Amino acid sequence: MPEVRLGKIFLGWCSNCDLPVLSKRCGICDNEVSEIEITPPGDFRMAFPKEIERIESVIKKQFGIDLIKLRLSIVLLNKIPDIDRMHEVIWKGQVAGALRYDIFSKREIFLPRVSFGQLLLDLGTRKYAIADDGAIESILKSSNLMVPGIVETGEFSKGEEVLVADRSRNVIAAGNSRIDSDTSEERGIGIKIRVRKREKKIDYKSKRERSFGESVDLILEANRAHMDKKVKKSIGFIKKTIEGHKKPVACSLSGGKDSLTTLLLLLDAGKKPIGLFVNTGLEFDETVEEVHKIAERFGIELIEKKARTDFWDDLEAFGNPSRDYRWCCKARKLGPMADLIEENFPDGVLTFIGQRRYESSNRAGHGSVWINPWIRKQIGASPIQNWNSMEVWLYLFSKSEHINPLYERGFERVGCWLCPASDLYDFILYKHGDYDRYVEFLKRYYTDEAIELGLWRFRKLPKWAPDIQVKVKKTL
Repeated sequence: MPEVRLGKIFLGWCSNCDLPVLSKRCGICDNEVSEIEITPPGDFRMAFPKEIERIESVIKKQFGIDLIKLRLSIVLLNKIPDIDRMHEVIWKGQVAGALRYDIFSKREIFLPRVSFGQLLLDLGTRKYAIADDGAIESILKSSNLMVPGIVETGEFSKGEEVLVADRSRNVIAAGNSRIDSDTSEERGIGIKIRVRKREKKIDYKSKRERSFGESVDLILEANRAHMDKKVKKSIGFIKKTIEGHKKPVACSLSGGKDSLTTLLLLLDAGKKPIGLFVNTGLEFDETVEEVHKIAERFGIELIEKKARTDFWDDLEAFGNPSRDYRWCCKARKLGPMADLIEENFPDGVLTFIGQRRYESSNRAGHGSVWINPWIRKQIGASPIQNWNSMEVWLYLFSKSEHINPLYERGFERVGCWLCPASDLYDFILYKHGDYDRYVEFLKRYYTDEAIELGLWRFRKLPKWAPDIQVKVKKTL
């Protein structure tokens, strides 16, 4: 079971205003909202327009249904555990399904919940199988629909997602077919069913179309009281922390949403920090540009530090980094930051950092104030430790702030372009100009198949990895 990092997750939906709400009542109509059950850790957020278009494109390609008329409706994405990128897609007050990147077929797949599957069937998808009445109880118990229990099929191929319905065309499940729709002779195979929760029927007809900007404005209004409390508490934390530590005040800038939120909260608290930026040499150009724009926009002093060595030389010496061998963080981030602080703050510094518990179990146990054992002269503090991604985005939207364009492409985070902690999908989403050079290095030690599956990101191969030989460069 995925870890719950901040206790019970709450996400509500106002059926009257058709908006997501983070508290028990809607801030617009004061209507009591319906709670949506989502998968932990629950770091959900709004989908950007390009992401909504991508979801629609996957559904159209997979089920033959064009949802373009629904493009302007509000969609939330909740990242959930999987071997690569997978998001619950939240729409119209419920989880419509999940968008999953399959690293083996190299494609995105939409896995519909029953209620959304009903919508697809009602709209005319041909990806369905009708089960005999006598087979339904067995289907739900065994999670399989064998060929003898199928009385009618639409048009689908082996390996496709298929909706399973009863004779009244009520969808009861969805699953992956092991047969083609015209198969009639095979008796030992059928459709592997994923029995998913049935929720209320989706009323997909919007009261009126909304642009992304209009949706954001309404969501802000519906959540204003919640966000005001959140911001007030964080500002109080900032002031108290500064008063308790007689040190120069700095803010770590990364070009990402969390560090920008932290800076804006400091400014709201009446504090103008010094900006600290470690340029690892592996940042996206958009990220470096964003950091400098932020410093210029708010008129703050920016201290930038680069790694002591060339990455490609380090690569030859240490081999490729991986999730369980992250020498890159120490050599290209922590080391330079320690140098920066020693050179500029010999008596120490209080640095506000955009760290959140939702990001990892390690950060969940960090606390809001800490000292990194690698950087003893830096006191770290996070005013957004208990914020989720949705709250961060609502705060930035309320400020009408410019954001790193990588987010609108679909990135969850904007760290180093070859970070081994990234999903494989990230490298497909947007390849850095040096990615091909990096692949040429990997080819010395990994097969083409291992590289395509992103197995270079692991020293100890994960359980899902196929049985292939991987030669790994020894560490020094």
